Amino acid sequence: MSADKFAALRNKFNEFEFDRGAIFHHGAAIKLANIDALTGSALTNPKDRRGQNLVGPNELLYFVDMYGGPGGFPE
Repeated sequence: MSADKFAALRNKFNEFEFDRGAIFHHGAAIKLANIDALTGSALTNPKDRRGQNLVGPNELLYFVDMYGGPGGFPE
């Protein structure tokens, strides 16, 4: 596969890959944002099976960072 075709496919499937100047500083955070985007914000706006929000407008969203060793992944 040519380098140009590979780059085009990479950009298509990972829209956050080259957005490093924005709010992210670490590649893993970009990957996590991409997963969130691909799942319809299932990580940042979780819903139950009926489509109801699991987190209220004035509630904090808590999560467990299973990978959170040294580095920027917990962003």
